Amino acid sequence: TIIYDLIPLTHPETVGEARSRDFREYVRAAAEHSDVLIAISRTVRDQTRTFLDAMFAGQDKKKRCTDLRWFPLGADIRATDKSPSRLIQQIFRPEGDNPFVMVGTFDPRKNHAFALAAMEERWAAGSEQRLCFIGRVGWLCRELLDRITHHPE
Repeated sequence: TIIYDLIPLTHPETVGEARSRDFREYVRAAAEHSDVLIAISRTVRDQTRTFLDAMFAGQDKKKRCTDLRWFPLGADIRATDKSPSRLIQQIFRPEGDNPFVMVGTFDPRKNHAFALAAMEERWAAGSEQRLCFIGRVGWLCRELLDRITHHPE
């Protein structure tokens, strides 16, 4: 089982009580039924180990997975001879600076609002730098999405 992060447990305020509780049960079930738990970083592996040690404190370790590993996220992208879409060509035009790009689900822990505020300061000072958000809609982001959708830039 791959463990991406423990955000619903470490920061339950970002996902709500029900989702945090459900995620806790998911992690418990994963630990009880998986041969190996694989995290996307050493940090997440270590957090998972600490969390499981506390969750299963005083219980026989044979009742849960103790083989915790990690791997680095990455991509092996092959070159292509296809041209990018017109929209992509417009965003990443050859003249001028390329945009700042943020890729990830829209939710409070990703700091999209902070990035937008930083760019607003740059734009107010006369910068023509662009900002590109790429990601699916997550939770607790309605205000941010409205702000982006109606933003003059």
